[in-house]
Amino acid sequence: MITGKDLKMFASVIPDDAGVTINGNWNVNIVNVKVENNPNGLLADLQLTPGYSITKDSVLEEMFRYQHKGSSTPDAETR
Repeated sequence: MITGKDLKMFASVIPDDAGVTINGNWNVNIVNVKVENNPNGLLADLQLTPGYSITKDSVLEEMFRYQHKGSSTPDAETR
């Protein structure tokens, strides 16, 4: 987790006229910020463009590995 102070420090180095990508993706934006109290204190949730999320790479890799596991792709030439 990152703090608001840290995020502001990172954002402060971005020039006002610079385009900003998220992890290299031009199609995703921060569309809302929701701030609420939780048992650990204040929590700010950056909400992304609908249809986009942040996922750990290993989760995606495992999903693709599982999807292809046991697939029966025939050879290019079968006789």
